[in-house]
Amino acid sequence: MAFNKVDSFLFLPANPKHIILFRTLLALMLCYVFAPRGLMPIFPLSNFPELHAYLFSNWYYCLMYLLLILFALGVKSQITSFILFLVLLPHVFLIRGHLSKQVILCVLMCFVFIKTPPIWKAGQNSFQNSEISPMWPIRLIQIQLTLVYGINALAKTNFEYLSGEALVYMSMGYPNFHIDLSDGYLHLNSIKIPAYLMAVSSVLTEYFLAVGFWFKRTKWIAVVVGVLFHFSLTFILTIFMLDYVSIFLYLSFIIPFKLKTV
Repeated sequence: MAFNKVDSFLFLPANPKHIILFRTLLALMLCYVFAPRGLMPIFPLSNFPELHAYLFSNWYYCLMYLLLILFALGVKSQITSFILFLVLLPHVFLIRGHLSKQVILCVLMCFVFIKTPPIWKAGQNSFQNSEISPMWPIRLIQIQLTLVYGINALAKTNFEYLSGEALVYMSMGYPNFHIDLSDGYLHLNSIKIPAYLMAVSSVLTEYFLAVGFWFKRTKWIAVVVGVLFHFSLTFILTIFMLDYVSIFLYLSFIIPFKLKTV
């Protein structure tokens, strides 16, 4: 029985129509995340300024957008996604956004293992076996969202953070913080919210988001909680693009990927 559940979880066929939809949305997300922003390199790319200038020249972005178009259209999507992964990889060594780029690149790498028909076949009701993939690459994307929240929550599960001390220190010393917690409280007009309460609630929220998407009863609650969580964070601090990338990964749970069989 347990083996059957694992087999079903990993190897049931995925709906090609919904894979096409997700692939197209991923291509659009990649366009946003990897758009040219003139960011400076970090180690080891910073040791090779000529290479940095060459890599991020106009021809590089022309190649990048061409591959993104081919990927969105589904032209040899498995090969295209692998080449695109290699082309986008240098962005991980820029000063901002490397964490969010690592996450979205892992999503792209999963498409190396996903067989998808081209976009012009999206209107078909039947597909060849060579155009149907098992669910396990999608499961990897879903697990990645769990890891993003779960590892964050685990890293914060310590006295320094839960007591609010870390938040107070970061609000005073980190330039990406928009609030002042120097006295241990967040002041909202006449309301004073203790820093420790903010810390504990954020950790509990991330623990919930790490598991809530996996259950039918809590999935949509997790979506609402997650969107509100990231929206509220924008008033507290700036974390570049990780908010958007995390919310994008919600699609791996929202889109009904399982192919219904008669």
